Amino acid sequence: SQLLNWYEDGDWIPTITCGTSGTITLNIINTLSYTRIGKLMFIGGLLQVGSVASPVGELRVSLPFTVSNRAYLGQGSTSSGSVQISGSVSKNLNSFVITASANNSYAIVSLGDSSSGGNAAGEIKASTYIIIGLTYLAA
Repeated sequence: SQLLNWYEDGDWIPTITCGTSGTITLNIINTLSYTRIGKLMFIGGLLQVGSVASPVGELRVSLPFTVSNRAYLGQGSTSSGSVQISGSVSKNLNSFVITASANNSYAIVSLGDSSSGGNAAGEIKASTYIIIGLTYLAA
């Protein structure tokens, strides 16, 4: 049997960036929580957008640890999660998906109805709430 070699939990303030252009800043509700057990990461929480300036592209949320390059959860994916966005410009609460790919230090929020990810950042406006739950393997 193996001993537990890493247990850590804490909070961090993620950086939100747009895949193409523009900016998104968070309000005072700006902290996510994480738990790391070995390489397994659990992150989650609630964020509120404070302001936006012409956001375009996918939405990127920084992670507390880089994603592993081991893709053994199936078809190259290294994460499993859910995201709900309340108060978006025009999409339903559950129109969005979140993924974290190998070797990245961020997760990507995209539109679930678009193979190219669509303009998820363009759906964000001031006072939008973003609820994130994500599990991934850390490097």
